[in-house]
Amino acid sequence: METLRSRRPIAQAYGCPLIFRMCGPLKDLLSHLARFPVAGLEAFTSPTLGNTTLLDGRAACPDKCLVGGTNAMLWPQPPKAIIAQIECDLDALPHHRGIVVTSAGVMPPRRPRGR
Repeated sequence: METLRSRRPIAQAYGCPLIFRMCGPLKDLLSHLARFPVAGLEAFTSPTLGNTTLLDGRAACPDKCLVGGTNAMLWPQPPKAIIAQIECDLDALPHHRGIVVTSAGVMPPRRPRGR
């Protein structure tokens, strides 16, 4: 945490928010992450690759920007499935302020159809 505290003034001097990056199964760490002196947390990796949803993050860290909310396994799906899952996840939230929906990390390489 000292490293984050030492970086905060640097980010503020340049007018940049300090964002802490982590991913994977973080649900048990959310109460600790909520105390980090950062403006945002990236990347909330949803099941099945992670175990942390945007709703988990919003409940534990109401004052932080949350980046992620999906995972790489969702994005190769048909567009309607992607949209339906994201809508479901966003509908569960009390509001959408401070939410940036991303793949929460690495994307699988695109493969040719039919393989």
